[in-house]
Amino acid sequence: MMEFLMSKHMTLCFGLFFAGFGLVYACSRMRYEWSARSVSAPNVLEGPQRHLVRPEMLIATAKMTDVVAPAFRAQATDDSYYDIAELTGDGPVVLVFIKEGCPCSLAAQPFFNLLFDAYGKHARFFGVFDGSVSKAKKWAMQNQAAFPLLSDPDLRTVHEYKAENSAYVALIAKGGTIKKLWPGYSVEMLADASARLARLTGVIAKPIDVSAAPTEITTGCPY
Repeated sequence: MMEFLMSKHMTLCFGLFFAGFGLVYACSRMRYEWSARSVSAPNVLEGPQRHLVRPEMLIATAKMTDVVAPAFRAQATDDSYYDIAELTGDGPVVLVFIKEGCPCSLAAQPFFNLLFDAYGKHARFFGVFDGSVSKAKKWAMQNQAAFPLLSDPDLRTVHEYKAENSAYVALIAKGGTIKKLWPGYSVEMLADASARLARLTGVIAKPIDVSAAPTEITTGCPY
């Protein structure tokens, strides 16, 4: 009788153990799958977070065409100092304007990374960040920026390049002339940037999948 009770008790213990193990595994799996979906979910801007480019922005940025790029020297997230005049002596430079805490900058960065992946061997890319180097490093790491960010805490470079909002992009040709200043990004703008970079670097235009970008040119948050 005693052996029967012990056997029954052990069977019950093993049953409870495996049931508990299964519950823990199921909960862990659900937590993992939820986390994976959260990380991979696209950052889509809607409603008040999305800023369309105004006509006056297009007029103002068009006036920057063929203007000598304002000179500046800034510290980057790779701890180097860069001088824009020296950089443009070697080839084209792309400046992407980034604002700390701006969801538009987060949403736009993957598309600028694609341009860098396609032309980064032939042109220099930099983000112009409106904060300290330490904050720029944190932003670059959290948002997987593929290129260095230049610290511009006093917004001097932002204002000299007439960047009213984040997500402005300047394309500077070899020699230091601004060939194009875009007040935002879209499918058409990214295709235009790709074509211009191909011409300025003398390479064949690279195929870039920007189908997930906005169809209307979209700018970022105001500085």
